[in-house]
Amino acid sequence: MTLPNFLIIGSQKAGTTWISKNLSQHPDIFLPKGEPHFFPKENFGKGFEWYERYFQQAAGEKAVGEKSTGYLCVTTSPEIPGNIYRSLPDVKLIAVLRNPVNRAISAFSHYLAGGEIPPFCQIDDLLVGDKQHLVKHLGLIEFGRYYHQLKWYFELFDPSQIMVLFLEDDIIQQPELTLKQICLFLGVDPFFQFQNIDERQNKFRRSQLGVTLGYYLPPMRELVHYMDLSVSHLRERYSLGSGTKYKQVPKESTIQKLYELYEEDNEKLFSLLRRKPTSWQNPARMYAKAC
Repeated sequence: MTLPNFLIIGSQKAGTTWISKNLSQHPDIFLPKGEPHFFPKENFGKGFEWYERYFQQAAGEKAVGEKSTGYLCVTTSPEIPGNIYRSLPDVKLIAVLRNPVNRAISAFSHYLAGGEIPPFCQIDDLLVGDKQHLVKHLGLIEFGRYYHQLKWYFELFDPSQIMVLFLEDDIIQQPELTLKQICLFLGVDPFFQFQNIDERQNKFRRSQLGVTLGYYLPPMRELVHYMDLSVSHLRERYSLGSGTKYKQVPKESTIQKLYELYEEDNEKLFSLLRRKPTSWQNPARMYAKAC
């Protein structure tokens, strides 16, 4: 039975697709397509034979892994860390974290484009206002409380089995070095020359009409998605301009509230990891210090 010896556990909207796409180039690493999401209770009951099908194409690679960003969403599925530990006690875990304020805004745009958020509600009301209950199930705020999510893993696994990266400081600022560090962590050749590492993943533009139809007519989501992708492809191929991406920009007051909301959890996270990313500072605090 072939099962993974490493997992990319999240977080959402933080560069995990970039990591998996690049690692898939390495001859000593196997990663299946898609996200199995095996360890939440909804799939865990399907058994290891179901899970193993994702790794049938593995051909003796030293590192066999998979990416399921939902594994870090412990708030909604607290059984995940325990299921992983009991099933794969020696597995290595890779977590990528993004400034939680930016992650919340990016996740909002992602779910808005996917037709899962009311298109005429304001981002400020949904993130910090009186309409938060409409999107609570999506974890827009909660999934950015990284300390609360990661502590479950640190309580079960040896710290040497867990690699935590920061999108801004690691992947964006030093992508080549980050890939080498991941290879060393996985025990594969760190000098492999990855190609096209600067290529952006998950590029997609959704029109306002597409957003509205996707929310109010869920059965049409796939058709709308295909239409938007086709238009986006034509723009790119024939240099017709970037088009207009339907998105909402939060007010500065909303951004400030988000920073304050995450402050306590962030400090606990930095203490746990003994590392503090340079790009996560509250802009208001940075301005105050400068003055």
